[in-house]
Amino acid sequence: MISQDFFFLLGILRIIVCPRIIYTPRSDSYRIFLNMKKLSFMVCPHDTAINPERWFLFSQYLSKASNLSIHFSPSIDFQDFHQNLTESDLVYANPQDSLRLFLDHQYQPFARSENLFDEVVFIANKDIENHSLQGINNSTVASVATLLPTCQALCWLKKSGITPSAVYHRDSWLSVINSVKKGDAPYGVVYKDLFISLNKLSRSTVQAIDMTDEKNTFHMFMTHPEAQHHRSHIASILLKMHEIPGGNKILGQLGMTRTIPTDDSALNFIAEAKEHCKSIKISRIPST
Repeated sequence: MISQDFFFLLGILRIIVCPRIIYTPRSDSYRIFLNMKKLSFMVCPHDTAINPERWFLFSQYLSKASNLSIHFSPSIDFQDFHQNLTESDLVYANPQDSLRLFLDHQYQPFARSENLFDEVVFIANKDIENHSLQGINNSTVASVATLLPTCQALCWLKKSGITPSAVYHRDSWLSVINSVKKGDAPYGVVYKDLFISLNKLSRSTVQAIDMTDEKNTFHMFMTHPEAQHHRSHIASILLKMHEIPGGNKILGQLGMTRTIPTDDSALNFIAEAKEHCKSIKISRIPST
């Protein structure tokens, strides 16, 4: 005798092989689901390193509210993120990637968090005498020279008439902190979100001497050129999430009070900062 399990598995197989022919009591609901436009969604790995399930809830909210099937694909690391980034319909990108997506792949920014910004912390070796920003002038600074926060820091220092003699490149923000702690460089620049995420003991190995508060650099929601016709619809939902109890709770889990509109003019400072970086001497700290 053929068991009921056999017929159940046969039904599943029919759904997989012939998805438009569905033999279930909820056939209308399944047909609506299968006919929903599917959009891929990626998020900067920096924002998914802790509690990535928050972004699954976010994508589920957008899917339900927009009648679009928005599929969130978490990235293992930045290499994985960058390999697949330009194929994504919807992206929440850091400032540096936002500029690249706009210039090279015609993505369009349309929204950002009202309260989250990308800032930097200036640090110093604890044993040096001058724990002020002025000490950086004509001195060496350790940083991840290939990343935007370094360019932000240099632009901010320039406004104060401060120019380091050289930037010592390190491969990570933790390496920057370690280099300043050991005295390889007297000063350093560190991405603020990374620095404040460290425990008190780790932060105490160096002296924090100042922090930017420019509010001109931030992550952005962007759409792929082929998904631009969905942008206004998604934006109308995203920009009102804070007014809906369920949406407001999800935004809160992401650290956002609300989202507000933005456009490509927000990329101007990022482009200027990147250009300014080209005039700074970049060196690599000798291995010890």
